[in-house]
Amino acid sequence: MARYDAKHKRATRQRIIETAGRRFKLDGIDGSGVAVLMKDAGLTNGAFYGHFGSKDDLVAAMLADQLAQQRAYLSVLEPGMAGLEQFVRGYLSPD
Repeated sequence: MARYDAKHKRATRQRIIETAGRRFKLDGIDGSGVAVLMKDAGLTNGAFYGHFGSKDDLVAAMLADQLAQQRAYLSVLEPGMAGLEQFVRGYLSPD
């Protein structure tokens, strides 16, 4: 019998992916160990392997997630120069 339901597992996996995205941007992929990532996510090291087979698997999942978010953001921009201006203003904003 599973300890956690599928919804909880998906949420935990996503939390790890999002945490990895933030940490990798700060310290780089090589500068971010699994132990630090899991601590940032508020989870144990052992929990990592319930969601990913290796750090490489996490990197692939994180990149796919980041690219999907970027694609979603770009897909709602206006066409042409107006969209380019929206993108540049958003990219260069202090936020």
